Amino acid sequence: MRKAALGRKRTPEAIEKQRKKLTGRTLSENHKKHISEKLKGKKNNANWTEEDRKKQSGRLKGKIPVNVFEKGHKPWNIGRPMSNETKEKLRKIRKGTKLTKKQIEKIRAGLRLSKCWKGGKSFEPYCSEFTKSLKKEIRDTFDNLCFIGGTNCKNCKPIHHIDYNKNAICNGKKWALIPLCWSHHTRTNYDRWYWFNLLINYWAFKYTGEEPYVYSFK
Repeated sequence: MRKAALGRKRTPEAIEKQRKKLTGRTLSENHKKHISEKLKGKKNNANWTEEDRKKQSGRLKGKIPVNVFEKGHKPWNIGRPMSNETKEKLRKIRKGTKLTKKQIEKIRAGLRLSKCWKGGKSFEPYCSEFTKSLKKEIRDTFDNLCFIGGTNCKNCKPIHHIDYNKNAICNGKKWALIPLCWSHHTRTNYDRWYWFNLLINYWAFKYTGEEPYVYSFK
């Protein structure tokens, strides 16, 4: 039967007929058990020779997509807008989901490998006096403009600590706080020595009249 059908292509009508016949069909428990026992301990390519593997590799060459993590690979859904229905389904699926302790630890382990890792400072709490009203006051002081770029920053949330000290207000040191847009606030997390000296000197010269000075910073 198999040899007779080998190489023959079924018509669309025959495929549709077979599909309708198998739709909704379920295997009995005895049938499942029988298949399981037959396949137990078997491997599809256990008896393949090196020649067989090369033939199979040649047949599949160009048919299997490249690794999704390979550089230059474009995802299949790039440029395809997601429908509102799909977004709603994803929202419902993810709603209320929480990361397990194992997943959180895995994420933290990955963060520790980053060159921006500072011993977990991002998990430290801010000073209790660093409130929403204080942030609004800082934005108003600088006319709701990004301190670096000068762009309108009315809806920007980041208030940057020039000295990167989250307790700068609570410990009695009145260090400068400045509003930044999201783009520049992200940049200040890299090469902190450069940004600290640039911003503290510019801030001091513009708002206190002090001459620029290179500070030591760790």
